Amino acid sequence: MLIAALLLVVGNTIRLHIENRRIEIEVTKLVGGTDSYVRRPFLYMGVLYGLGGGVLAWLMLLWGLSWLNESVVQLAELYGSDFSLAGVPIEDGFSLLFGALLLGYFAAWLAVAKHLRELLPS
Repeated sequence: MLIAALLLVVGNTIRLHIENRRIEIEVTKLVGGTDSYVRRPFLYMGVLYGLGGGVLAWLMLLWGLSWLNESVVQLAELYGSDFSLAGVPIEDGFSLLFGALLLGYFAAWLAVAKHLRELLPS
């Protein structure tokens, strides 16, 4: 569900940027701009949105684990245990960032492809 939400949010945001630049895109295509030329800035934007979302998710995960860890440690002490929650390994954090980046790219690609088909033929 979170992946679908990310795809919808990034796709809708890219769609709004495309609508704001519709006339510029039409003129670019009329003077010979290729679909790749038109698509590229939106793909970069999708990657940045995905990366920003991934960083925000990682920070929220770190904060949530540290916040929850306090209660877990207190509860474990009541039972005479030294249990505590481990943080997010750096490899998993980078995997989260990479996955979010790919999802942003994919959402932007889908949004741009849909709207380029609606514009003038290349």
